Amino acid sequence: MPPSMTSGAIRELLDGELEGPDDLVVTGLATVVEAASTDAVLVHTKAYGVSLASSLTRVAVVTRGIALPDGVQESANGPRALIMVPDAEVASIALFTAFAHPPVLPSIGIHASAVVDSGARVDASTRVGPLVHIGERATVAASCVIHAGACVGAGASIGHGTTLGARCIIGDRVIVGNSCVIGPGAVIGEEGFGYRPLAGRGLTRIPHIGTVVLEDAVEIGANTTIDRAKTGATRIGQGTKIDNLCQIGHNVVIGKHCAISGLTGIAGSCTVGDGVMMGGGVGIADHLTIGAGAQIGGKSGIMRDVPPRARVAGTPAQDVRDFLRQASILKTLGDHAPQIQRLLKSLDGESASAIAGSAVP
Repeated sequence: MPPSMTSGAIRELLDGELEGPDDLVVTGLATVVEAASTDAVLVHTKAYGVSLASSLTRVAVVTRGIALPDGVQESANGPRALIMVPDAEVASIALFTAFAHPPVLPSIGIHASAVVDSGARVDASTRVGPLVHIGERATVAASCVIHAGACVGAGASIGHGTTLGARCIIGDRVIVGNSCVIGPGAVIGEEGFGYRPLAGRGLTRIPHIGTVVLEDAVEIGANTTIDRAKTGATRIGQGTKIDNLCQIGHNVVIGKHCAISGLTGIAGSCTVGDGVMMGGGVGIADHLTIGAGAQIGGKSGIMRDVPPRARVAGTPAQDVRDFLRQASILKTLGDHAPQIQRLLKSLDGESASAIAGSAVP
């Protein structure tokens, strides 16, 4: 059964101010446009406030200070409860947590189909799902969850309370900290992309003998890959979150509490400072440094170092203000293309006349 709460209970959960009835039952969450009468909605922009007037919802969590149109206190289904909070987006964290469906977990212990090497150490409180493989000398700490088909390589270490998604691979000697979340299909610790051309032998692979270290509370999205280092460690700092389908090259060092969106690729030996935020599809060339607190717009191509706290966008990336200014100029040129073409033709004609006139004896 899905969870349910009354409008009064939601007000109490969010420590907000309630305007309207406190006994309206909420059975789910939805957008303002799609909501049914028993769904609660979040109103954190003026546009959502305008849409609220025609919404079927009877319970809305509203950022305090947003101007609401007249009549939103009533819905087509009766009086509406408005719960005022300082920031509806921040409040949504607690609200979504309350309505989240409980995860389906393997049972405590080791599934009969799992293969655990006799030299591995797996805490008795850990949940090991079907078809999991845990290699020799690997260690898995207490309260971990390892979903179906995951693989933990020889000598790898998995910290307390970490979750490994279905079919993810933790390579040999990789170190995963406490309270990490590794998404399904992620590969942590595959060899990096290192080759050298040798006469008569073509491209020859360079062995990567290093490892990968994920510090505490790191989250890695589905099908993301993080390559092991040539020597030393590829390192992801505490609290950093990496989205789906990202590629992190060998010997990359990423700082603490970074947010890296999907389809981003970071080439080998880059250093990313603490608190960096990257939009989707960013590409970063090798051996570069991204300063702490920098923000990189989606689809940007980074070809040189980015200073701390800089905001860049575009390919090659530049200060976001310059990027937006140039984009505006290009749009203006496009809007006036016919006039510009006529002007150029006119100038060409004047130039031709001038040349002809100068040729007359």
